[in-house]
Amino acid sequence: MSFGNYYTVINIAPQVGYQFNPYFAVGGGFSYNYFKYSSHFENWSQNYFGMNLFGRVTPVKYVALQVQPEVHRMWASHLPESRIVPCLLVGGGAIMPAGTRGGVSMMFYYDLIQNRYSPYHDQLVYSVGYIFSF
Repeated sequence: MSFGNYYTVINIAPQVGYQFNPYFAVGGGFSYNYFKYSSHFENWSQNYFGMNLFGRVTPVKYVALQVQPEVHRMWASHLPESRIVPCLLVGGGAIMPAGTRGGVSMMFYYDLIQNRYSPYHDQLVYSVGYIFSF
């Protein structure tokens, strides 16, 4: 979440996966993103609801590489109709153990498709999360 003088950003993106072995995991999830911009000259908001799949490889301890195809439904106050927006996130980062059955993930991604309406735009994005193991 981010709140400022002009921008509000909210992102909720839980995922569920299965770890086949110490090196490979797959899963999926959904996301909701809300963006709002307000100034003296302009006001608009955008909403995204999406679904994703992911494949994660951990080639060496603590280092993870991930590919994550996504599809979003986007609607905005300044556009007359909603749109389907595909994304393909690729990236990597670290997964550090935390406790006996979990870990903290810190990942950086880039959207290779770069659709005009992508929620990721032309920038490196990051995520921080907690992995629960059962």
